[in-house]
Order: sequence, then C-alpha cells, then structure tokens
Amino acid sequence: MMNGKLPLLVLALVTLTFSATGFAQDVKPTAKADATMKNRANASVNAGKRKGAPKLVDINSAPKKELRTLPGITETLANRIIAGRPYNSKYNLLTRSVVPQDVFAAVRKRIEVR
Repeated sequence: MMNGKLPLLVLALVTLTFSATGFAQDVKPTAKADATMKNRANASVNAGKRKGAPKLVDINSAPKKELRTLPGITETLANRIIAGRPYNSKYNLLTRSVVPQDVFAAVRKRIEVR
C-alpha cells in the first residue's frame, strides 16, 4: 500500500519545488514604474534645495550667533560646542557630552560637520 503512494508523493514534491521557484524570479519594473522611482529620487535630492528647507549649520565653523539659532542651543551650549572643536561627526556632541540628548535630537537634522 505504501509503494503506490510513494511515486505520487515524489511527484507532488517535485511539482511544488519547481512551481515555487517561479515566484522568486526578478520582475523588471515597467517604464511607468521606473519613471516614478526616478521622480521620487529626484524629489528627495531636490528637497534640500527648496527655499523652505533649513540651512545646515557646520558645528566646526559656525560662529556663536549662528549656533544660537538652533533649537535648544543656549549661550552656554554654544560656548561648549565652540570649545570642543574640532568634531569628526555630529554625534561627537553626544559622545563627548557637549549637549544633552534631548537638545541633540532637536538639532540633529539641522547640523553638519565639514
């Protein structure tokens, strides 16, 4: 009785194996989908160039007056940022305990290191 079911079981497993690999094939995007992806990429690149986008402040060269325009940066924190220069990364403000974490979270997207 088992001998009659074994070939059917093998056939079923082989069929499932080959049909499942068809779902894993790469599908190339249509021309419309490709154009949509390019437009989204260009939009994200151009987002920083819009008039409303805030200018990034370089924490290695910005004067105290410019640092004070950042949210949460008091005169004391601006002085600490200037005293701790140069920075290799904006995250040095946290690792060196120059600013508290909540202030860093507020300014993280508005600062850079050149």
